[in-house]
Amino acid sequence: MRVLITGGAGFIGSHLFDAFTRRGDDVTVLDNLSSGKLSRLPDEADLRRADITDAASVARIVGQTRPDVICHLAAQIDVRRSVEDPARDAVINIGGTINLLHAAHQVGARLVFASTGGALYGRNAPIPSPEETLPAPEAPYGTAKYCAEQYLGLYNRLYGTRHTALRLGNVYGPRQDRAGKRA
Repeated sequence: MRVLITGGAGFIGSHLFDAFTRRGDDVTVLDNLSSGKLSRLPDEADLRRADITDAASVARIVGQTRPDVICHLAAQIDVRRSVEDPARDAVINIGGTINLLHAAHQVGARLVFASTGGALYGRNAPIPSPEETLPAPEAPYGTAKYCAEQYLGLYNRLYGTRHTALRLGNVYGPRQDRAGKRA
């Protein structure tokens, strides 16, 4: 299978890279390295350094690699930064996702979107939160992730695609950054 991982030099993305390559899949990483690290990937990794907000670069890379599936983990993940600059957060987390959805549609790829868990539900949600829990984000970051999920659903309805959103929460382990709020 041909796989494209956005944010593949990140903490979660690099583990996904390892899992797909162990299976023998043909894996390409798209990462702008703004928070990803080259040290998380082997030297022989097919890394395409680009930003998901650049629609032309996304379309070119997806067109060249023609993935069967795009695992979309690239994001602006800092909730505090999203509050300070909500427009930039939306450009990355909503606009970047739309760029990937469009490119995926052009080549018939399925998109698996790494959304967010807790930032979507708000502070009054039950823990654990059942899937039926209604989103009530309290920061632009959660709002942008929820909006991106809605675009996945829209593409599924418009084009009959089978894109999927995964609401990951409290992921931790090897290669995680030791600094910052999530450490």
